Amino acid sequence: WVNDLDRIMLMHPIKPELDGQDLSGMKDPNGQAIFVEFVKVARAQKSGFVEYLWPKPGVAEPVAKLSHVALFEPWGWVIGNGVYIDDLESKFWQHARLGLSVAVAGAGLMLVAALSIVLSVTRPIRRLQAAMGRIAEEDFAADVPDTARRDEVGAMARTLVSLRDSVNERVQMRLADMEAQRRLLDEEKAHAERLRAVHAE
Repeated sequence: WVNDLDRIMLMHPIKPELDGQDLSGMKDPNGQAIFVEFVKVARAQKSGFVEYLWPKPGVAEPVAKLSHVALFEPWGWVIGNGVYIDDLESKFWQHARLGLSVAVAGAGLMLVAALSIVLSVTRPIRRLQAAMGRIAEEDFAADVPDTARRDEVGAMARTLVSLRDSVNERVQMRLADMEAQRRLLDEEKAHAERLRAVHAE
């Protein structure tokens, strides 16, 4: 809307019946002289906000409204624009609910991603642990999983394969040494038996 500094309404888009009227005496239900306040703010600050009660289309009782007024000095006009505070609150809570929904969905996705990362590490570690247990029991045919992975788990798996093969080689060498010693003892025993037989004869 537009009113002048004498509080005469020049143009009101919703209440054209106010056009041309002196609104100095128009007060809201709280007794605030609305247009006096508009002119006072416009004169003092050039532009500013005024809160008051005003009829809202479709609502029986006047509701809180916040208007911004600006002084257009060359013509001495006060140009105003307002919004109903309940509309602002409704918009705020609509955006707040949307923001909360997005935050909850984002938190859920982050939780799923975190769980996926944790499982991508703990599952291969458990598989490696099981493979180590079989190798510790000297099951050298035990398969070592995840050797093809290109991360730390894959590096551990490849190291475990090297360890398995190295331990297997040492065990095989130990068994071969034991077999050689057994054969040597058997040969010495047989030689001693022959000597006893010769002495007996």
